[in-house]
Amino acid sequence: VIDTTDYSLKNTYQVGSYPEGMALNGNKLYVCNSDYGMGNASISTIDLSTGGVSEFKSEKLHNCVSIHAEGDALYVLDYGQYDANWNQLDAGVYKVQNGEVSKVADATMMAVSKATGGTKIYTVNAPYSYPAVVPSYQVFDVNNGTLSTFITGDDVASPAAIGVDPVTGYVFIASYTMNPDTGYANYRENCYVNVYGADGKLASRVDGGVGPVAFTFNYSTVKVFD
Repeated sequence: VIDTTDYSLKNTYQVGSYPEGMALNGNKLYVCNSDYGMGNASISTIDLSTGGVSEFKSEKLHNCVSIHAEGDALYVLDYGQYDANWNQLDAGVYKVQNGEVSKVADATMMAVSKATGGTKIYTVNAPYSYPAVVPSYQVFDVNNGTLSTFITGDDVASPAAIGVDPVTGYVFIASYTMNPDTGYANYRENCYVNVYGADGKLASRVDGGVGPVAFTFNYSTVKVFD
């Protein structure tokens, strides 16, 4: 815990193995611990008012990497596990509520939005496998529990990252280009980013850099004039 006024260390909490994502809800800080995919994944709950830390595990959670807190429920992106041939299995968004764990969507990426009313989780499912699985793109409405197709993905060659503008609700999906010689994603060339409205319609396409992994949005800049 760092005080951002003077950058001094204020507190330290012990959580699980390989923490990779956090979500704050009231006085509770939730941390998803991936254990680097070694099978001992967990979710740590830090009570910021008391300093107590508890840990939750489930046989359905294998590799937790991202988390969102909504009411008394947690939505966790889990990378799943790999078989002997390194095919990725069981990756998805899982709902954790009252000690019960259920999968709400097959997914390898997720982004959460509250911009268009309610809470929506946009997902990309592109698991590592051979032969390759055709990626799918869905949106889960947290308020009514429905899962639907967001886009067909015909205009996304090889998805790399997803993010949602918290103000406009536009959905950004970064994609690698394809190597024409190998037919696989080109990890050494610049990517592109497709921008979609909340209705799934393509609004624009912009160029990106090499190896995109995440989006962040600057929506609270204040200009001060002397």
